[in-house]
Amino acid sequence: MTVDIPLLLPGFPLIAGLLGMLLAQGIKVLDQLRKHKRLIWRRLMAPGGMPSSHASLVTGLSMAIGVQYGFLSMPFSICMVFSLVILYDAAGVRYAAGKHATVLNHILKTVDNEQHEELTESLGHTPFEIFIGILIGIGSVLILCQVGF
Repeated sequence: MTVDIPLLLPGFPLIAGLLGMLLAQGIKVLDQLRKHKRLIWRRLMAPGGMPSSHASLVTGLSMAIGVQYGFLSMPFSICMVFSLVILYDAAGVRYAAGKHATVLNHILKTVDNEQHEELTESLGHTPFEIFIGILIGIGSVLILCQVGF
């Protein structure tokens, strides 16, 4: 099924994905503002946390490709497979790596008196963070369709 909107630009999928990612990262910054009463700009580029910008980016891209080329098309199929790999990585591999970093940081603090650079603990996402990211990605496509992009 395709949406026959001649106004959809060739860059529509890219813009939808990037919009989803920017919305998710913006929410992270606003959440930090709410918690710490100050802006923490590094959250714009930091991995992990709520919501998943990985999920927002790939969902926005996949959804926009589906809208533009059809949900049974070859471009959508390819995009969807790669999106599922990225979502699996964010929820599985990167989340586990973050948990390992937490344990290793604790071990280094308790066993060794020397100063060590802490490993990044917030790398991946919980299923809920990914779910919210997916909703934001879908929302980014809906927003762009509503404004006639």
